[in-house]
Amino acid sequence: MDRDSAAPSYTFRDHDLAAKRLALVAETFSPLTIALLNEAVTDQPSVAVDLGCGLRHSTRTISTVATPRRIIGLDQSETFLSRARKTTTGNVDFIVHDVTRLPIPGAPADLLFCRFLLVHLPEPEDLIQRWLTQLKPGGLLLVQETEGITSVNPTITRYLEVVEGLLASRGASLNVGPRLAGVGASADSASVINRTTMMSVPISRAASMFDMNLQAWHDDPYILNRYSPTDVAELEHEFIHLTEQDSVDLVQWTFREMTLRRPTDTANATTPPA
Repeated sequence: MDRDSAAPSYTFRDHDLAAKRLALVAETFSPLTIALLNEAVTDQPSVAVDLGCGLRHSTRTISTVATPRRIIGLDQSETFLSRARKTTTGNVDFIVHDVTRLPIPGAPADLLFCRFLLVHLPEPEDLIQRWLTQLKPGGLLLVQETEGITSVNPTITRYLEVVEGLLASRGASLNVGPRLAGVGASADSASVINRTTMMSVPISRAASMFDMNLQAWHDDPYILNRYSPTDVAELEHEFIHLTEQDSVDLVQWTFREMTLRRPTDTANATTPPA
């Protein structure tokens, strides 16, 4: 990644529809996040940082489960953070910051948390190694990212092909999990958890999330250059049909869950440039 270039943009935008989608995503997948935090965070963090916190759904979960003395939510969107500040009090701070830039506000931290973020960023392996330098010795980085999404429904399959191409055009990867699996073997970190976890979602709920995504980025140059307005309109119409169906069909998510601990002996560690 060219770290002197402009900050990466969020593919799914930060308008009202994006906010609604994030709320649905949080409601759907928060049980997995709660389980991971309960398992991994055994000591109360003094400082926890939520990387790419959005509207503070994950920040609130971290605060409730890990009970850090101080928690900082970082995001590039002032639009999202201004909403988050209206409903948050106490030991929480929200700061506009590009999480690919070091130093991270609040560093060195006891806990860094990353969920559904690396799918939007290029060179995620390198970024994880750089984030580890922002932890205190013994500090923990928690990662929860998409390993794969599967469905037998042709509309869902077609949508996934489209979004995978869109993210790839930005140097990112929809199914980033397999790329992260080997990071825990690095000499500069100790992998505590490194596994896949599966969750099945009713197709009507998945279609609702995907439809909101499609509406958010249907005017992206990548989409405009490769798909006709008719193609996009047909996909939107099929999603509406799926959201209204009383179907037992499921869409399966596979997640890569990782916890990486910064070694307590960091005398020889090299801190990457900001």
